[in-house]
Amino acid sequence: MIPTIKSYCDNLTIAFQNIPDSRKEILNKITEYIRNKQKENKPINLVYICTHNSRRSHFGQIWAHVAASYYNIKNVNTFSGGTEKTAFNINAINALKRVGFNITPINGKNNATYYVFHDENESPSICFSKRC
Repeated sequence: MIPTIKSYCDNLTIAFQNIPDSRKEILNKITEYIRNKQKENKPINLVYICTHNSRRSHFGQIWAHVAASYYNIKNVNTFSGGTEKTAFNINAINALKRVGFNITPINGKNNATYYVFHDENESPSICFSKRC
């Protein structure tokens, strides 16, 4: 894992006690889904949806991919989508770059597709805006 991203994850784990109980209830449901899929030896598919599929949903997709890598959870697929198709927001891209992600555009279209790497030894997240 890219060292700055690993360090970021290490720091986040220290702050788990700051997560509100109401949020933990939701996260525990997701954890249960993941554990059940692992027990069944089935793919773990996580989908993150927001309005424009430009920032929040991509953050969900990317950080879930990172968390699976960080905790060595295999067979996890992460996706994002939106109710509208726009583009992966440049401010979101720059925020991810500041954390240490290696982001490479694949094409130069209005709604460009990007590879988002958190580890040189793992496949990247593939990000572009799409309508679900």
